[in-house]
Amino acid sequence: MRHFTRILAMIIAMTFAIPNTAIAASSTLTETFGFTLFKSFRRDAKKKKVVKRKRTVRKRRIVRKKRIVRKKRRVSKSRKRRTTAKSRARARRIARVKSRKAKARRIAAAKRAALYSRKTVTYRSREKRGTIIVDTKTRHLYHILGNGKATRYGVAVGKQGFSWSGTSRIRRKVKWPTWTPPKEMIKRKPSLAKWADGQPGGPANPLGAAALYLYQGKKDTLYRIHGTNNPRSIGRAASSGCIRMNNKDIQHLYSKIGNGTKVIVR
Repeated sequence: MRHFTRILAMIIAMTFAIPNTAIAASSTLTETFGFTLFKSFRRDAKKKKVVKRKRTVRKRRIVRKKRIVRKKRRVSKSRKRRTTAKSRARARRIARVKSRKAKARRIAAAKRAALYSRKTVTYRSREKRGTIIVDTKTRHLYHILGNGKATRYGVAVGKQGFSWSGTSRIRRKVKWPTWTPPKEMIKRKPSLAKWADGQPGGPANPLGAAALYLYQGKKDTLYRIHGTNNPRSIGRAASSGCIRMNNKDIQHLYSKIGNGTKVIVR
């Protein structure tokens, strides 16, 4: 607006008739004014360029920052996706491993149950019919039926340092017997002192549903063939020397034998 008023004043002065001296003076004034006007134009143009350059730089910085932010967001999202994918893959691997282990445990349990379940098998022996033979290596008890047959039961045998072997006879049979821990066992496990006078028969009793007492002559060996309140121990070396059987198996054997039956533990 300032330049426009100057130009307008100059045009009016040149339009009207004025003396030559005035014209010469006006021409000088015009030249001076034109130079000043040109300088002001250049100065304003430079300012505009500077302002424009600054705006351009500012815009570029803003655009660059936005690009960086978008890139960071993309990277973070991709990292999250990768992390999520990795965690999911890890969870799937863990689930597969657990599934395989559970399947292996089920198969092992099924094999174990089949191996130590009651079964009539072929068994060659020179012993008379009715004899009981305990194989501590395979954890099996055989009741000889004759004609090369025997009923096989799964048993738990004495753990290391408590195993027993020999020949004896059954002199006593008791259903749901009272269990009295030996003094040596009470010394090893003082918590059993409360049963020093005997623990009544029942599901919690270590002798289980029945017990067959083994004697050598008239002497009690203190070893028994009995049931158990811990069926998971069947097939293991877990007892203090006695022969453990499942409660159903000891009840079955109890009904098949009588006092005087020969028992061989080897």
